[in-house]
Amino acid sequence: MLAGFTAWFRRWIRPRRGNSYPGARNASAPHPYPPPHHPGQLPAPGQQVPVPGHRSQRGGSHAAHRRGAPGPGVTPWPPSAAPAPWPAPGRPGPAAPGVVPRFTPAQPSGWPPADRTQAAAPRSHRPAAPPAPAPRAAAQPAEPGDAAWMPAGQAAHAGGYTIHGGLVYSGCGLAAEKGGMPEPALIDPRLPVDTRNPDYAGTKMGYWPSYASIPPDCRAAYLHWLLDGRRAPGAYIGYVFLYFYGLERRLLVDSQQSPAARAEHPVLVREVERLLRIYGSNGSFSGYASSLLRFLSLDGGHRRYLSAPPQQQEGWELPFELRLGLGQLAADGRPVPAGWALAWIRQHPAAWLRTPAARCPDEFDELFTRRYRERFGDGMMLERGGPLLPAEYRPASPGITSRDRPAGLRVPDAGNAEAPLGELREVASAVCTELDAYSRYLGRHPDAAGTAGALALLPAGLERPASAASQALAAWARSRLDHEDQATVPAADLLAHWSAASAGGGSPKAEAELLARALERSGVGMEPDVRFGGQAPAAGTRVVLFRRAAEITAVPGAGYAAAATLIELSAAVALADGRLADAERTVIAQRVMSRPGLGEDERRRLHAHFTRVIVDPPAPAALRKHVTLLPADLRQEAGDLLLAVALADGSIDRAEVTRVNRYFDALGLDRPGLASGPQAAGNGGLTPVRTAGAPSPGYAIPRPPQQDKPVSAGVALDPEVIKAKLAETEQAASILAGIFTGEDTSSFTALPATAAPGSPSPQAGGLLPPALDAAHRSFLARLAERPSWRRSEVASIAAGLGLMPDGALEVVNEAAFELAGDPATEGSDPIEVNTDVAKEILR
Repeated sequence: MLAGFTAWFRRWIRPRRGNSYPGARNASAPHPYPPPHHPGQLPAPGQQVPVPGHRSQRGGSHAAHRRGAPGPGVTPWPPSAAPAPWPAPGRPGPAAPGVVPRFTPAQPSGWPPADRTQAAAPRSHRPAAPPAPAPRAAAQPAEPGDAAWMPAGQAAHAGGYTIHGGLVYSGCGLAAEKGGMPEPALIDPRLPVDTRNPDYAGTKMGYWPSYASIPPDCRAAYLHWLLDGRRAPGAYIGYVFLYFYGLERRLLVDSQQSPAARAEHPVLVREVERLLRIYGSNGSFSGYASSLLRFLSLDGGHRRYLSAPPQQQEGWELPFELRLGLGQLAADGRPVPAGWALAWIRQHPAAWLRTPAARCPDEFDELFTRRYRERFGDGMMLERGGPLLPAEYRPASPGITSRDRPAGLRVPDAGNAEAPLGELREVASAVCTELDAYSRYLGRHPDAAGTAGALALLPAGLERPASAASQALAAWARSRLDHEDQATVPAADLLAHWSAASAGGGSPKAEAELLARALERSGVGMEPDVRFGGQAPAAGTRVVLFRRAAEITAVPGAGYAAAATLIELSAAVALADGRLADAERTVIAQRVMSRPGLGEDERRRLHAHFTRVIVDPPAPAALRKHVTLLPADLRQEAGDLLLAVALADGSIDRAEVTRVNRYFDALGLDRPGLASGPQAAGNGGLTPVRTAGAPSPGYAIPRPPQQDKPVSAGVALDPEVIKAKLAETEQAASILAGIFTGEDTSSFTALPATAAPGSPSPQAGGLLPPALDAAHRSFLARLAERPSWRRSEVASIAAGLGLMPDGALEVVNEAAFELAGDPATEGSDPIEVNTDVAKEILR
């Protein structure tokens, strides 16, 4: 009977005692390896054994939720449907039953523990004798933790494992800093390790794990994780924390007394950063590891602002390292560099950046940096006062007390100072405004970056790589100019290159403005330019390209607006007889292009504008509107210019007289009483005339000088006259600026062309409205049949009547102005017909 009791005891009771584990949740906890078939039988190698309390059988442990273990949908560690990642190929691991292990277990003296019994394994399964441990330095450690600490590169031995890499505590007898407990991170080689069924899922881990209190199967899983490089992404987070406890102790406790521990700081910090990269998705671990790194950065020696600022925002708070660098800048009295200011405004949750900052991040960053330096130079200065940056750390390990930095090592929390942040908001808002047009264009055309249309909207000085089509457009425009200052090209050629280089989709006027701005970035200007009052280029017309000056004028000034109107008036008079004489060109250049108050770029544009007006004159209605908008103090000057141009070539014909009279009427000036015909040769081809009212001293046509009088070599300039002319230019700004910025001029009130008291009516001068001959009446009658004609159709009608199309249109429009005050036709292609005016003329 006694023999039967002994057999029963050995079969049931002794295995339970031998496999019991410290740190069990309660005394009645189930055996970790229940018999699969009948009592006491151990599982066969590779057999799946259900573990009581596993999440596959219940809802999950409190510790698992607290530590953020993998939940539903996350691959368990190791995966059950695939070979376990431990041991990795070529790495030592726990020995399978019946197999001699490939590693040498290093058991300390007294193994197994004296108070425990352990069944001897068969002789064939016993591992080889362990190698002698590496001798330690004979020097007395400066801190108790030094005796148990394994530095980087030194191996530790426990549970049949040889753990390389160090950075762990190994041994016995090391107490925690608080609580009178053993150090939680200490790997005690005397404690049992169940290598048969490691608890990779950590189902038996406590709330605050300690190596001494966790079950043997958890120790096996933990040691296996250390052995495999401490890098398995799916590892149970409690094992990561247990390893992290040791890093905390070495950094916070041992380093207070141990020079060796302080020397290891860089290695330990890099290890925490490595763990954070792997396990940072776990909120609990990320919080502790990040807080530890922040606390260590407050040691007072390292100046964070000497390196690049952090670029990743931490939720809804300003990153601690950014706050630290700004606080150190304030404490040291150093200016905030542009890169730190950019990171500050980028990552502050109260920055309120607009859409361009997100849609065009690279452009925003570059432009913000530039504008910040323009405003603050080396950088803005921060106040040293205010609240201090928090400097407390509550360790994850239950064996370490909380830490706080002394007040002398703390810096101001300048990252949340409202005054400097408000100034940064102003800079950022101005930058967003500059990028608004570019951002909206990319919003409508997400793939348009690098196109000519997108590049045209970039602020000046901001360059981006151009597409091949954009480069081809710029190269073509520059090649047209060759070595000349200007060139006239078909609009169809220019529009073809533009269509290939831009995203398109805008209105004709919007596309024309983008085209002008795109050419401007290449140093090329164009006329007509919608920004300067021109029409959008159309197929069948011509465009004048010209070289821009070094200082580009992108919007018309008051001086340019007045000069452009005078060019249109004088060109219309000069071309009335169908040709432009050199003398007329010279007068226009001297009297208009050389007006005071014009910049070099504006003068170049006026020359191109003059060339375009000769090639494609403005519509009579548009010219008449410009004339009526001239200020009163410029009207007499305009009249004198028209007379000088009409008389410049020594003769004046009926068409020139008609146009001069028409424009004098529009200007509200008395008609000059010109007569057509050649001028007397004795007067040098010029006939002195005087208009009604006081003569203009600056523009009277002089008589030829006497030959016997010496001609002065110098030119006397009257400063008062120049000052008056400049004032006239400025006065014209309020009225003319709207004409040349593409705005609707219908809102401007035309000044009435009132005649002086007692002045004769237009017919009183003896010049009756010109009658249309039969050919021109037939021409107008055909046009009156439809409200719109293509230019080719008009040319065909004119050719059938033996007329030149442009000349015929000019004749009928002159008659329409005289009789009805409005043109009969407008536009170049298509040509619009004012049928009411045409019918009135034909009555």
